Amino acid sequence: MKMPLSHSAKFISASLIPLLACAAQVHGATLLVDFYGNQNGGYVSSTAADFAKVHSAVSLTAPVASVNLAAPFPASVAVVGQGVSATVTVNVGTYSQSSGGQRDGVPILDGYLSGSHIPVNVTIDGLNEIPAGEVVTVTVFGVGDQSNQEGEISYDYNGINTIVGETVPDNSWDAVNQAYLDGAYEQFTFVKVAGVDTIQLNSDNVGGGADNRYNAINGVSITFVPEPSSALLLGLGALGLLRRRR
Repeated sequence: MKMPLSHSAKFISASLIPLLACAAQVHGATLLVDFYGNQNGGYVSSTAADFAKVHSAVSLTAPVASVNLAAPFPASVAVVGQGVSATVTVNVGTYSQSSGGQRDGVPILDGYLSGSHIPVNVTIDGLNEIPAGEVVTVTVFGVGDQSNQEGEISYDYNGINTIVGETVPDNSWDAVNQAYLDGAYEQFTFVKVAGVDTIQLNSDNVGGGADNRYNAINGVSITFVPEPSSALLLGLGALGLLRRRR
């Protein structure tokens, strides 16, 4: 026979209601930006599923912001994601892959911001919807039109510049398996700092001379999956204690 709940057990049970309600409402966030140009008329719009091929935490229902900005630079546009919105500012124009090229018509990779002898900078401002302390994952796609248009990907956050790695255009797309290869992108994480809501993404020239004068950024994904709060963990522990007392 089940024993009636004690007064303290009833109190614990009641106090768990808002905690468990919070658990049901905990969501992550996904912001997807695809830069494109329309010089060759072959632009293929990308979907969240394309970005998810390289990072499984990307929400498949998140919208993709297709961005094509023109001079004067810097130029900005407001973009809306799932659970987060921001303002994107760029310092160079958008281009499309050469018609018939190996990345022509490939989602995300078929358009890009292009820098000639200057770094490509993408500033994303307004990440205040991401709570402090969360681990944020950023993927930067960065291959240009030709084999030699690789880039050194870095980012500036909270006053610190961090170099992530280099893209490799010739190792960027598997046409047979319709898959992005490691050379197409660089991926990194950072911990969100309270009040620091801006991150700048950069693609710089690798080496020098005419063969290394172009670099690019095709698209960006920003995601976070929230960790359980300490309050929620305590609440779940109390729920287990309550069950044992019953």
